[in-house]
Amino acid sequence: MSGGSGEGLKRRDSGSDIFFVCTTNANPSRRIDAMFEMLVKLDIGYYTFHDRDVSPEGNTIEESNKMLDEIVDYLEAKQKETGVKLLWSTQNLFTHERYMNGGGTNPDAKVFAYACAQAKKVLEINHRLGGENVVFWGGREGYQSVLNTNIKREIDHMAAFFKVSRGGRRGGRSWRQGR
Repeated sequence: MSGGSGEGLKRRDSGSDIFFVCTTNANPSRRIDAMFEMLVKLDIGYYTFHDRDVSPEGNTIEESNKMLDEIVDYLEAKQKETGVKLLWSTQNLFTHERYMNGGGTNPDAKVFAYACAQAKKVLEINHRLGGENVVFWGGREGYQSVLNTNIKREIDHMAAFFKVSRGGRRGGRSWRQGR
């Protein structure tokens, strides 16, 4: 597998919003099988995904994580079968309405904590799948209008989010000890 990166688990929606959300776990193995088959045939050695690309959001973070774990089991098996590797994964902190004011920059402590829990799960999954990187893409981070924001506070919130995500440790790649 010497090719580039494929994003085969993305863009299965109706096209109504650029921020896709998976709404069902129906036939996930068929989608994953098709993606890995395509990647192998095209000699693409890597794939990427957002957590909500591969599994829907549940009513609680625990339910979401349980459904995501089931999909990750299958992704892990396909990686072993094909040799295709995970380049990066990321957490979708922009589609759900709770994130209308961002995830890491959100002024609501409950939303911020939920975003941190979602990011923690993605870090765990990425480590388990041997991902090369984790992306912190802020699709809706920051202010809605310069008229009603405190930019310093939002930057401080984002910095706190990154510190929590790395487990408070200094240096790069602390979540992947020994790699």
